Amino acid sequence: MALPYNFEKKYTFSQEDYPQINANYLRTAIFNVFAEDKFIDEQENKITFSSNNTLVNFRFLFDIFIENSEKLKLKFVVNLVNLLKITLFLLVFIALFSKFAFHNYLLFAGVFIFVFYTVNLVFISSYINRKVEKALSMMGYNREELFNHEQQKWLQNPNKCSACGTSISENHIICPNCGLKIKQNPYTKPLNLSPQKQDNAIKYHYKSKK
Repeated sequence: MALPYNFEKKYTFSQEDYPQINANYLRTAIFNVFAEDKFIDEQENKITFSSNNTLVNFRFLFDIFIENSEKLKLKFVVNLVNLLKITLFLLVFIALFSKFAFHNYLLFAGVFIFVFYTVNLVFISSYINRKVEKALSMMGYNREELFNHEQQKWLQNPNKCSACGTSISENHIICPNCGLKIKQNPYTKPLNLSPQKQDNAIKYHYKSKK
């Protein structure tokens, strides 16, 4: 299984749903929300930033494309080469100092790559969502207006993931598509150590042996 070198996330803004937004306005807002990150380059329809506000605290390149056609489109392309390097380094480090048998190490490596990559991609996706939400709020949209009509239906439907719209059931703890945490695992809830009421307390009676 080939690991992805890039991660893409797209947003589309229709004139009907977002009448206040245009390409120049959106570009300015993007610059403002990424002000804390390192600016790399700017072209006609692309802005490049470098950010280390990620799970592993390594710098990733964010290419941001703004296209103004029938609908205003915003696309993020994140270069994952550094994430791939970190993953390979950790696997080599574990191989050198672990006592796994070869076949057990291969199994561990496969699970580790899948979990490590997935967790980082979910974190990057969440980071981009926060940036876009902040940019739109700068342009006069509150949190409720940031969601389109379809997303608002997902939020109100308990059988849909609120982030991507994937069908879920009451047994799902995380979304099988995007990894969003839906609810707490009932088997891992912290114990309630508060004192029990006297009526429900367990009483012990000792009898002496005859």
